[in-house]
Amino acid sequence: NSHLTKDLKKIGEGQLAYKLPLVIGSSCHIPYLLPKVGKGNQVLGEVYEVNQEELNLLDKLEGYPDYYNRLIVDVNLHECREKVQCMAYILDRFKDDLLEKEFLPFYTIEHATSYILPANRENPLDHRTEVMDYSKQSLTSIPPVVIAMPKVLSADDAKSLLPTFDVILDVRTQKEWDAGHLQLPSVRHVDSLHQHPEKVAELQDIKDMKCLVHCGSGKRATAVGEMLTSFTDLTIVCPGGYSGLQ
Repeated sequence: NSHLTKDLKKIGEGQLAYKLPLVIGSSCHIPYLLPKVGKGNQVLGEVYEVNQEELNLLDKLEGYPDYYNRLIVDVNLHECREKVQCMAYILDRFKDDLLEKEFLPFYTIEHATSYILPANRENPLDHRTEVMDYSKQSLTSIPPVVIAMPKVLSADDAKSLLPTFDVILDVRTQKEWDAGHLQLPSVRHVDSLHQHPEKVAELQDIKDMKCLVHCGSGKRATAVGEMLTSFTDLTIVCPGGYSGLQ
């Protein structure tokens, strides 16, 4: 759909407020977002503003409502750190074996290289039977979820617990890191993660680990906490940051 979105007004980048599975399925290698709350990742994506005419074109392109459904999802916008409601095309009548595929944190250009364009398919609609369970009813909304918020510790409390964390994530700038950082084997630096959501892909190996996040004062660590909610067992140092942990 890039030939349509290039002309749309882009609001910014965002991330789902809860986990949903994003998989690649069918012989055409198509990305599907599935309404299975709590599985997968807080998927990263782009948010656009559309008018009714543009929405009608997108509906036709995505095969709504016979193929994809169009449902409201909660998204955390990165730049302004606001939570908004957006429409997303979701395969709600999916075959359960799609849940056995790899869950992606986002869809990339590299993933798109295997995508088979409709013009190159023998039958443009055959792939639907590979992924759709027509016995299922279409959803009217994503099931509600309770979002687990990261735990917050003072620097003094966090300092006493440093040896208990699997990973200590330092999200300060490279300059701040070079000026001084915690000398522990569990410490990991991800430069300005709050401004670079694509770097979440670098953190797949810490899923479900006990993780402490800190910055200089707590503001950036809190922003990262919003990005990684439900991603791992997350604790934020706020306030105090690095100086309080030394």
